Amino acid sequence: MHRTHATSQSPPPLPTKEWRSEFERHFCNFRGNIAQPIVQRQLAGPMKSMIPDKKNRDAWWAFLEGAPESVWNPPRSAKHRKEHAGQLHGATQQPPCVMPQKPRELSPTLLFQLDHRFSLHLVMYFTHWFNLYLESLDDDTDNKSDTCAYTPTDVHMRWVFALLSRIDVFCSADEISCLRSLARACLALISLVRRRKTRDKLPSDHLEEADNSAETKTSRTEMNVAPHPLEEDSSRLSECSMWVVFCAVTSIWGQRDLWNDAEESLSLLQSGP
Repeated sequence: MHRTHATSQSPPPLPTKEWRSEFERHFCNFRGNIAQPIVQRQLAGPMKSMIPDKKNRDAWWAFLEGAPESVWNPPRSAKHRKEHAGQLHGATQQPPCVMPQKPRELSPTLLFQLDHRFSLHLVMYFTHWFNLYLESLDDDTDNKSDTCAYTPTDVHMRWVFALLSRIDVFCSADEISCLRSLARACLALISLVRRRKTRDKLPSDHLEEADNSAETKTSRTEMNVAPHPLEEDSSRLSECSMWVVFCAVTSIWGQRDLWNDAEESLSLLQSGP
């Protein structure tokens, strides 16, 4: 007989209202500080560092993954060959094949080169990649991330968090819709992490001590999305990093109704089959 956990009837673990309020205060201060003209003059500088074309989504993924410039900004002749090949074979949902590199972090200098529109455009890309990753998983196993493209990591969440600081408070309806899609994608990833956490627990009553040890280990904020845990930060996705992005959207842009969605979605996980 399986044990009935006492938490199964309690509300799902969510960031407390006190934490949300404190986060909103600090994030507002952060946005205000980086918006200071003196800070922007010191950090922005001339447009020296090359970045991919705004409209080239595949190039941006290669850039984020740390690919050399020859991959995300090839010579013009190579670009033409690639575009011609794409017209012949059709568009693909797979990212460019590049050798493993260290993912690029978003530097302050680069951040100040991105305005509201550019930042929102990149946020839209991240949302697209998150959703592609979720769609590529098998609903029954959630266990194919080693073969899935566009696997999200904490590095990506740090990019998104920084980009959100460059997006205006007053957004159009379409822009708000884009931000809500991002928050929902983060919520879906949180649900995925928690499903894996539940799946990986030992159910046997005879292994209670080992079960408690596993619960203690997996109760930490850092959870690994990949089925084979890696210690490198570039291959990990922590639940905390996703909550930070989710909370930024719900607080700064007033989308607090999404917390109801979060409670409902995570409650379904707790109730189980």
